[in-house]
Amino acid sequence: MYGPESAARARLVITTADEAGTAHFVLKWRIPAWTDPTAALVKVDGRNASCVPPAPVEGVADSGAQAFYCDLGPEWKSGDVVESFFPFKSRVESINDQRPENSRLKAVLVGPWVMAGVTDGKRNITADPRSIDTLLSMPSSADLVSLRPFTLERGTQNEGPILLTRHAANATLLAVPHPQSPSRAAAMDATFRLVPGADGACSDGSQGVEGGPLLTPGRCVSLEPMGHPGQRLRQQHDGSLTVVAGAGAGVSPSVFTVAACSEPGNLCLLGASAGDKAGASPSIHLLAPAAPQYPLGSRVLKGLDSQYLLVPIGQIIDEHYTTYFEFLDPPAAVSM
Repeated sequence: MYGPESAARARLVITTADEAGTAHFVLKWRIPAWTDPTAALVKVDGRNASCVPPAPVEGVADSGAQAFYCDLGPEWKSGDVVESFFPFKSRVESINDQRPENSRLKAVLVGPWVMAGVTDGKRNITADPRSIDTLLSMPSSADLVSLRPFTLERGTQNEGPILLTRHAANATLLAVPHPQSPSRAAAMDATFRLVPGADGACSDGSQGVEGGPLLTPGRCVSLEPMGHPGQRLRQQHDGSLTVVAGAGAGVSPSVFTVAACSEPGNLCLLGASAGDKAGASPSIHLLAPAAPQYPLGSRVLKGLDSQYLLVPIGQIIDEHYTTYFEFLDPPAAVSM
């Protein structure tokens, strides 16, 4: 269910107690409401079963989008195989609260999951919830890294490596000792995703290497906090790093150059103060990510003004989250 195909599969093998290896019964196979019945498949020994959803009831909202049962059988023999494939359907549901101030609050659901948005407290998004399918995408765990300041190696005795960690309170990155067994929230705060540089130019003003893996010397990259898609890192003139909203938000993120370090086999980022292409020098070691992959079943919810990492609520461990988002109306298109 957590795989990249965004669907649930099930398989049942029939075994009978009868000496003849046969049985007579009707097997009611449930077609859940969270799948698209026109795309759902149920097969018996490789042959498609006829599963017809009930007709909508006039005047009853969503009556055609309820779960129903597909009758299979009634003749069976040992070794018969029933298989099903249920693609996930994305949808939103309004909060069960009639107060006007909560009229815009909606939960996001993907298949059987209620999705929790990783957040520091914000929950508004400018987007049309009727287009939820186009607002969701799967994040890739490729190109995840952790960062270590170039001048720092380890913490004090019994502490782990010093990693740059996103600090929610003031949108800065702090160099802190990272424990050997961190909480997942702490691991995600110390993990970043390499993304192609927004303008294609590296920190030294060159255009860099085009194509191929981002972890290649010469590539121009920006850095996105793992738990906060759409945000980017910006290097200040004093070398410190802050978190900004991303390209097009009025403050440009920094574009770094991937380079080989003096340590064989290690990679670094050449940094320059944002907007100052001169004097780029090694500033950050690239390390294996503290959080090696996104939580199972994750999605990215992208609106016009913000993005959220969504995680099935059953996969939330210790992250701060919201299960309701305030959907704000996108600006109306201006007709010419």
